[in-house]
Amino acid sequence: MTATAPCLGSPEEPVVSAGNFCAYRGGKGAGSKETETGVGNVDKNVTSTPFFESASGEKITETGEAGAGDDGVFIVFRTSEFSESEPVTVQKESNLHAKGSWAVAAK
Repeated sequence: MTATAPCLGSPEEPVVSAGNFCAYRGGKGAGSKETETGVGNVDKNVTSTPFFESASGEKITETGEAGAGDDGVFIVFRTSEFSESEPVTVQKESNLHAKGSWAVAAK
């Protein structure tokens, strides 16, 4: 994936614009990228876009609004079969290997 503003740089050299938090997925270790030559697809039946969630379980896109993110920010990955509306029994094999780095810059 290519970084976009306000999150620039790479997992090895994260660069973030003032007032932002950015998470980067990847690295140089084996299995660090979503697809790797020789090992196939590292992600199998997972959503393509992780998201941020507050400690209280609410999806957040910006911290500071009504205290969102004050107690921490989770990066959430889910299987492609996950449903918030009703429980599901996962039928498909799922696999996810994710690591990376993060950066934050004060306003």
